[in-house]
Amino acid sequence: DGHYGATSENSWRNVSFFTAIRHLASMAITLFSIVMISAAIFTKQTTATGEKQVPTFLAFLVFWGLLAWLAMMEAGLNCMVGLKPVDASLYSSSHRKTYACTKLAHRGDNLERFIVGRQYLDLMCVFLTSFMVSTIGDSSVLGMPKVVNDIFLASGLAVILITIIFGQLVLVVNAAHSMLDFMNNYCMIAITYAALAVEASGILHSVYLVQMFFSYVTGKPIESNEPPKTAFQKALFWSRVAMSLGILVISFVVAFTALFQNNTTMWSSVPPVVSIIMLIVLIGFTGIMEGLQIALFAVVHLPAEEVEKHALAKHNCDLVFLKHGHLQAFLV
Repeated sequence: DGHYGATSENSWRNVSFFTAIRHLASMAITLFSIVMISAAIFTKQTTATGEKQVPTFLAFLVFWGLLAWLAMMEAGLNCMVGLKPVDASLYSSSHRKTYACTKLAHRGDNLERFIVGRQYLDLMCVFLTSFMVSTIGDSSVLGMPKVVNDIFLASGLAVILITIIFGQLVLVVNAAHSMLDFMNNYCMIAITYAALAVEASGILHSVYLVQMFFSYVTGKPIESNEPPKTAFQKALFWSRVAMSLGILVISFVVAFTALFQNNTTMWSSVPPVVSIIMLIVLIGFTGIMEGLQIALFAVVHLPAEEVEKHALAKHNCDLVFLKHGHLQAFLV
């Protein structure tokens, strides 16, 4: 229809034997990871239950609650961006809660604010889940051999798999094909308000300095859907930028000092300079991946001729949207 989009024909009838084996192996490893982490929690061998004396059942509930909240935020972002070009009046009656979310988030520059605030909530959930289930010392559960405990618990593999699959991919992949239905709940309304509230606090406003820098370098003005700021709004904006920049500088000083003093979980054999380089590279890579994910959902409803004006963008869109299963593969 002249737009980029994605279709899904995945079903067990269309899956090859080797693909089915991979699916089953992944499911088995994931279930085993759940068993290992649950055992570590209830035997008080995690940071929360072992060191901080958090009740085991509470830690278990908080962990899965945070994963559910994280998954809703991850998939909700894609839906919020994907529904931006869609006329909200088309679903205002059939999906009232979705309409309530988009009416607020798509007003003025609120979508940008939602993205900023949601990212903080996202990482906060990741760190809290890690605190709840990260194992301590030489953890050993279920009488498993040391090598199994080292692979799944000591290395963090079990936590990583559970967080990625249940805290992100399960809902992200499915929500990509049912955006209206996915957002039609009170949880998404709460997430929308929470993300906008975090952004309004100003702790992340230094990100707008980076936005201004790229605008200056590329020569492309920052587009806004709101009228020019008043004197008071400018003063409030720049005061929050200054506060956020101060917090950011202090955070960098603390992080780099900890790295040079070997007060982090990084392997002691890795030089501090290498650790810092790795940190910067990983931050940059994560930012690119997050931005690319948002951009892909944003161009779904753009006319193909508009995308064709940008060769690299067209190549990326063709790779993701025109090849069966590539969108899901990218999200995974």
